[in-house]
Amino acid sequence: MVLEATVLIIDNSEWSRNGDYTPSRFQAQIDSVHYLFSIKTNDNPENTVGVIANAGETPEVLVSLTADLGVLLKGMHGLGVRSESHFDTGIQIAQVSLV
Repeated sequence: MVLEATVLIIDNSEWSRNGDYTPSRFQAQIDSVHYLFSIKTNDNPENTVGVIANAGETPEVLVSLTADLGVLLKGMHGLGVRSESHFDTGIQIAQVSLV
């Protein structure tokens, strides 16, 4: 088993309101974060996962690297759709958080 640290970046911009995924892109991403968190932490209990919201005035680290599901749920609780996406800045923040 390999120890892994993973940062997931959520696109919570206005584009995530589209209904091409059921019920919306935004909810599909939330479901995917929960699924990937479970997969990573079940693979190795020492694996950690972090989450970054990519839209708003600046990208925001919602959950720093953790293996605790409660921390993930608490961090994602207030997440909502915001204005425009800052993709480049979100990637840079993810790289810094993995160092």
